Amino acid sequence: MPRSIRLRTIRYVAALVPAAALIVIAVLINAYHYETDRARRVADHARLAAASVDLRLGQLLELASFCATSPALINRVDFGSIADNCGRYASRIGAWVVLVETGDTHRQILNTRTDAPTVLPGYPRDDEHATLRALEERSRSSGEPGIADVFTGIILPEGIVSAGQYLRLADGRDAMLYVSIAAKALSDQLAELAVPEGPIFALIDPSRRILARSVGVERAMFAEAPDWILSFMETGTAGASLGVPGPEVIGGIWDAGYQSLEIVPGWMAAAFQPTPVGGRLWAPLSL
Repeated sequence: MPRSIRLRTIRYVAALVPAAALIVIAVLINAYHYETDRARRVADHARLAAASVDLRLGQLLELASFCATSPALINRVDFGSIADNCGRYASRIGAWVVLVETGDTHRQILNTRTDAPTVLPGYPRDDEHATLRALEERSRSSGEPGIADVFTGIILPEGIVSAGQYLRLADGRDAMLYVSIAAKALSDQLAELAVPEGPIFALIDPSRRILARSVGVERAMFAEAPDWILSFMETGTAGASLGVPGPEVIGGIWDAGYQSLEIVPGWMAAAFQPTPVGGRLWAPLSL
């Protein structure tokens, strides 16, 4: 090849290098913004879900505190007044009130559910749910109400979310007052936040169980959340992870936002959006 042609070829290639570099840079910037927008969207959705659940659980805590400090329990024992007043307030938020006498035997002495039997259940303390015994100890020490991990009820044999507070009745008996809702109510609440083609919302407890889901909770209730979320739950981190595997019972690859609840330490709200095909293609470029 003549020298003049070689020089022209070299100059031509050299002129193309900056243009190619600019194209690569533009592609990388576009991939970065694409991922940033996806992460921001699912993180925002998770914050929305967390705020909604915090509001509902806050109502349970406030009512539990109000009822547990009622004169109808600490100055006199008037279960009728508690059933009428606290039961009415509870029904307005889709909840019910249970009063349990504690000790070696736990015995329900009030239950405002309409399907509660005439003879309320009693059982040895050791047969009480561990999460309710733990809540009793915390509330007895702090004097404040708290939220128990979800458990399966006796009268309503499905997942139950309860706020409870320890109290001493006017007649000297130790007791726990609970204001409870069905865990499914939280799924219904998350479903109200959902929009077509939008994310799926979920609620996860400290043991990594899925407690509520905006769709298909029957299939996912108490299913274990994926391993990758554990570190975020332990640190209470909020944010997003893109292109991560879903729970085993659901599968798939998802963009996930997560936000810890303020009301209940260790609980986390999450928003899952299927990872778009384009997101999977961009992933190698964003490393």
